[in-house]
Amino acid sequence: MSASSQALAALAEPANEPLNWLLGDFLREQAEAATGPRHFFLHLLESPRGDVIRRWNWWISECRRLVINSEILPQKVRADLKAGKGDVRSKVAGVIAEVFAVLHLSKLGYKNFYAVLPSDRSSPDFMAEFEGTPARVEVKNLAEPEDWITRVAVSRWEERSREHPRKYRFRAVLKHNSRGFVTEAAVKRLRTIVDQLSNLREPFEEALDGEIRVRFEKYDLAAEPEGFLEQKMHDQYRAKPHPSGYMTVITGIGPDNLQFNLGEFQALFLKALRVISAATPKFFSKGVDRVPHNVIALHWEVPDPFVDSDVPDIIGKEIEALLSNFGIQLKIVMFWQEPQVPLSVLRGS
Repeated sequence: MSASSQALAALAEPANEPLNWLLGDFLREQAEAATGPRHFFLHLLESPRGDVIRRWNWWISECRRLVINSEILPQKVRADLKAGKGDVRSKVAGVIAEVFAVLHLSKLGYKNFYAVLPSDRSSPDFMAEFEGTPARVEVKNLAEPEDWITRVAVSRWEERSREHPRKYRFRAVLKHNSRGFVTEAAVKRLRTIVDQLSNLREPFEEALDGEIRVRFEKYDLAAEPEGFLEQKMHDQYRAKPHPSGYMTVITGIGPDNLQFNLGEFQALFLKALRVISAATPKFFSKGVDRVPHNVIALHWEVPDPFVDSDVPDIIGKEIEALLSNFGIQLKIVMFWQEPQVPLSVLRGS
């Protein structure tokens, strides 16, 4: 049985009914696609970890329970995935953000969620009720910053290994802690290092422009990796023949990740402000009915697990105050935590 067939067979199992109900059509299309990277849900279904897949099914089930007209949620998902521009994977991230937002807002006192289908008329994602008053809720996803070091290195490896497969028939490991923007000088130097990996004899470390530290290691394909994730990737590589080797990227947490970074804080503020500004027509366009309570729920994909819990609150309050100066009353709810799942669900009991 192929990996895709295995994933679809798992999707059809009764235990995965919530996931199948909400995203089944999308996942079947993804499984049949001949090109492009496969969605992580398919990888999860191919070799499921019970606690992880149960977590996703519980989140979707809870969202279905909290939304009054939940029967239209699959239709809303299909419409959202087809609407507008952008990569379909970022749109799926938006769908996941909506599920998380309903669960998060319910803990804050919001209830009676009513899903709104996309239409030609500007409208939010949900209607709801808060403290006895009608509310409108628009959900947005703040995607994790692009990992440019990984993107550049892997792209260069794929380019060179296609051109010279025998020259790149080894396993390369790149280790770094960088996130976000990198300079053109750093990109140029990184590409040069990848070009020269075939000549590497010992582990190689260098600080790229901007004090971005990278470490490259080179191994024979017959050598067994030590780490669990590296071993899994190595097993996948050996499952079928390849003309060249492959690159593994390992990112971790370094001292710089534990320090306050003003530039990253400012970038997050501006990113949130742009997203919120673009969403205001959902509430204040001409012809849109007014309600007492308007909410934008921002699901923040954090770049690393070390998050100052005050950051989203500060950003939300500052943007609320800024908009209020122009007579725009919006409640900003910015969150990043995954909804808590009962221990009994994780245990499968």
